[in-house]
This record gives sequence, C-alpha cells and structure tokens, in this order.
Amino acid sequence: MDRPLFVIRGMFAHSTIENPLIVFADHIIGVSNGKIVFFDQANQIDKHLEPFGGR
Repeated sequence: MDRPLFVIRGMFAHSTIENPLIVFADHIIGVSNGKIVFFDQANQIDKHLEPFGGR
C-alpha cells in the first residue's frame, strides 16, 4: 500500500510553557495520511525518505 508523503523544509517555531519560543532553522517535517511522521534537521532527509521509496 502506498503511503503518500508531504515534506516541508524551512524554519519552524514552537512554544511551550517552559520555553516561550524555540526556533528550528533548516528543518523538515513529514506528513503522511494526515499525521506527522518525522521532524528533523534537513540534512537527515534521505534517512526519512527511505521508508517511503526514497527520492
């Protein structure tokens, strides 16, 4: 079964009660079937694409 994957690369911001602002520069987020399946540094993209058939 194919698992569609959508990947966004860029700068992400996140906040929590403990850390009002965390900025992640040059990161990737992968979404498959409406769920986040990975979030990592952009240079790790090949590792995350492998289970989805690579580039």
